[in-house]
Amino acid sequence: MIKNPFIEIERIERTWLTAHLYRKFDKYFHETRPPIKVFEHLIGGLFIMKTFT
Repeated sequence: MIKNPFIEIERIERTWLTAHLYRKFDKYFHETRPPIKVFEHLIGGLFIMKTFT
């Protein structure tokens, strides 16, 4: 099965963008409140992805 390079590039860019935003939000979360649980982080990450993509 040959993968579509454009889809791969888009996926990589989106992954990078999500990670970049996630780091910003992670820093914000840790500055404003005590460290939150991993599960809440995952929900937050999904919410951010839905909001920005």
